[in-house]
Amino acid sequence: SIPLVCTYYWFAHDFGVVVRFNDWFNVYGHWYLQVFWCVLLTAMLLECFYLYQVYRYGRAELHPRASPRAFMLLLGVGLVFALVTHEFFKSAFGDPLFQLDPTLTMLAYPAFGAAMLLRRGSNRGQSTTMWACFTVMTAGFHLIAYRWFGPAFQTIYYVAAGTAATLGGLVMTLVVASPQWRWNGVDFDGRTVVVAR
Repeated sequence: SIPLVCTYYWFAHDFGVVVRFNDWFNVYGHWYLQVFWCVLLTAMLLECFYLYQVYRYGRAELHPRASPRAFMLLLGVGLVFALVTHEFFKSAFGDPLFQLDPTLTMLAYPAFGAAMLLRRGSNRGQSTTMWACFTVMTAGFHLIAYRWFGPAFQTIYYVAAGTAATLGGLVMTLVVASPQWRWNGVDFDGRTVVVAR
């Protein structure tokens, strides 16, 4: 239900925080950064599960002609590229505390979620609940950052990015709820999927 590029990016971001344990607990030693580390450790473990789901269930959609081993290798290569790319751009941001990165991850989800919706031609794998929760989380994060994180989080660019991410989530909530995008129950191979109720 999460576009692969988002899972890659989120994993790269969260992994970058988790491996810098010494920074948060010894160099800076601030409670907020320590709690942030704990939260992102949990998120990184969830993203490992998401990557497993892509490996287990995504081959039919993403690369049906690949063998399971080749598909796993491709996923691994993509993950390495995501990690290297994230660290490259991270160094250019001048954001040692990883506080600007969450906005980029939140901007990515509506953009690539919409691309996945268009590619699939339906809301398969997406729900109004997940998009509504994303929208509330995004709005809440940016309001808190605007209020308490200081002048860097009150610029017109940051406000525009937070607003765009929140509105993107709201639009996806409404679009995914629309009957026009309802999944017809047909799998990627053309067979009808029987859903147990």
